Amino acid sequence: MPDTSTKKRLPMRLRKLIGMIVLIVWMTIYTLIAAALLSLIPPISFWLQLACYILAGLAWVIPVKYLLNWMQAPDAE
Repeated sequence: MPDTSTKKRLPMRLRKLIGMIVLIVWMTIYTLIAAALLSLIPPISFWLQLACYILAGLAWVIPVKYLLNWMQAPDAE
C-alpha cells in the first residue's frame, strides 16, 4: 500500500508564479467590488464612511495571508 501521508507540492518557483497571478486577479476584482459597494454608502456621516473605507482597505489582507503562506512554504524533499 503506497504511503499517502506525504503530499507532493509544486516547486516554490511555480507556486510563486501562480500566486502572483492569483494575487493580481484577486486585487483587481476586490478593488472593483469594494469601490462599487463603497459608492453606495450615502454621505450621511463622515465617520461611517471612514470606518467602511478602513474596513475595505484591510479586508483584502485575510485571504492574501493564506496565499502568501502557500507561496512561501518550503519545497518538499
